[in-house]
Formats: sequence, structure tokens, C-alpha cells
Amino acid sequence: MQSIQLQSDATQEQLDFIFEMLREIRHVPGDIVEIGSWKCGTSGIIAATLPNRTVWAFDLFGGMPYGMQGPPFNYFADTNWEDIQRNALNFPNLQLVRGAHEETVPEFAKRAGEIALLYMDSDHYSSHKVSLECLSPLVSREGLILFHDWRFAEVQQAVNEVIVPSEWKIMDGRDMHGMGALRKN
Repeated sequence: MQSIQLQSDATQEQLDFIFEMLREIRHVPGDIVEIGSWKCGTSGIIAATLPNRTVWAFDLFGGMPYGMQGPPFNYFADTNWEDIQRNALNFPNLQLVRGAHEETVPEFAKRAGEIALLYMDSDHYSSHKVSLECLSPLVSREGLILFHDWRFAEVQQAVNEVIVPSEWKIMDGRDMHGMGALRKN
């Protein structure tokens, strides 16, 4: 087995919350989908935690397509596609999907099955909107959508435009470390 070089922009507290949510969806049928995977740190951890589930990691794996300059966005270009592919070999259940979400997600949704957890970490409105439009209908009953950047105005805008409140419950009452979570009714 190769040396694994995973990197995530999630804090330890956020990773702990993700682990908590993974325990909550163990009984929910479907795959795990991460939108915005950067260097596959979070998706690799999820794949190792749930080895019997397919984990789909969506990213350009080489920067941001939205023209963002300066911190915190410029560091996302610091990726090496070959390294990411090599590291993914350590997780037989981890599937990489390379490309702009606005192109790859709609194509994936046409053939995808149920989703137990949709983890959104793409930082931008258009990515969130297309991903929510295409993938939220595929989330299983009692499945979750987690938002790494819940407090971003663009994320909130996409959620408000796409999510039907009667179909989802906002999870609250616990410290989610800046993240947001929706459970499908």
C-alpha cells in the first residue's frame, strides 16, 4: 500500500461533526457524494470510515474555476492530479470525478442511484445551485446534506432557491462548527 497524503480544509471539530453525521446515516441507503474535494482529505476519511459505501469526490483537482484570487481561495490551485489519483488507489470505494461541477454533476445525476450523504464544500453559488438541483432529489429519506460553508451568503442563496422547506429539516441544537445540515423528511 502506498503512503497516503490526504489534506482537508476542514478543522478537527468539523471532521468530528462529519463522523457524528456518518454514524447517523449508517442505516440510510445510498452513496456518499462530496462536492468540492480539493485533495480528497475528507472524502478519503469518509471512504475509510465507510468502506462498504461508494464515495464520489467531485472537483477540478487543480484550482477554482470562479476567478477567485487571494486567500483563502488561491491555495486550492496547489494540487497535483497524479498525486490525488495515486492516493485514491488506497481507497477502493473512492471514485474521483474531475471537472467543473456545472458540467460533471448533471451528467452524474442522470445515472446516479440513492445518496445517503451529500457533503457540499464547493464554496460558490453556481456549484451549490447545480449540485442541489441535480442531487438533492436523490438523497434518501433520512439522508443528509452537510454544508461546510453554511455561513457563506452564496451558499444560503442557493439553498433558499432550491431546497423545498417541507421536504427538509434544518438540524440545529448542537455546535456544528460553522457547518450546516439538512435532513430529508
